[in-house]
Amino acid sequence: MRKFLIDEGKQVLKSLKVEHLHHEAEIVASLVQEIEDDYRKSSARSNLKKDDAVVMHTCMEASLPKYSGRIWTCRTDAFRSKGHDYDTVFLEGFSGSFSAEFLQKVDVSAIIEPFIDSTAGELAAAERSWREKSEENRRLRFVLEETRSVLGNAYELGYLYAPFEGAVERILDRIEQALKGRWLKVGDSVSILSSGIKGVLADIQYEHDRYQFKHISGWMYGISDLVVKEGEAACQE
Repeated sequence: MRKFLIDEGKQVLKSLKVEHLHHEAEIVASLVQEIEDDYRKSSARSNLKKDDAVVMHTCMEASLPKYSGRIWTCRTDAFRSKGHDYDTVFLEGFSGSFSAEFLQKVDVSAIIEPFIDSTAGELAAAERSWREKSEENRRLRFVLEETRSVLGNAYELGYLYAPFEGAVERILDRIEQALKGRWLKVGDSVSILSSGIKGVLADIQYEHDRYQFKHISGWMYGISDLVVKEGEAACQE
């Protein structure tokens, strides 16, 4: 159609010049040149390839608002059908072919990488928070179980039938020792109350009531028997 308009426009331009209608000829020449420029752009071969990411030009998005901002994937290389003077391409999720003239190739990585980096940071922070809360829950569960054990042992050993003050003191001492384990973590320097052995924690598992020292192989049991060495605890509350 545009080729036809260009040919017809040139014929009209020729007739105007013959009639010496110079002003009118200038107007027609300008219109013909504009159509020729558009035709040259549209008839240029497209370099779009299969799997390229593209967006529609804003003029197309304005007429097709539901596709505004969408990134499309080329399902085929750009091709030119017989009898046409412009290239078309099939898009994933779009019915029919689309004129390559109105598609712009985009670098998807440049668009999504900042988003991926930001999301990765948020996920890492969320994972750290989850791990901290999970670890804290294990510690609290350990303290609860240890407290129940202490009260049960106190009953079995007859502490509850001893003078009241003595029973309370024994029970509170045992619970206090259990609570000390609540804040222990890998890297803390500790000592074992019952034996006096000192070491640095290499691992600690509250759910199994066991721990390991650096440079000492094997698990040891009884977290409540550990106490942090004075001046070497990172933080206790």
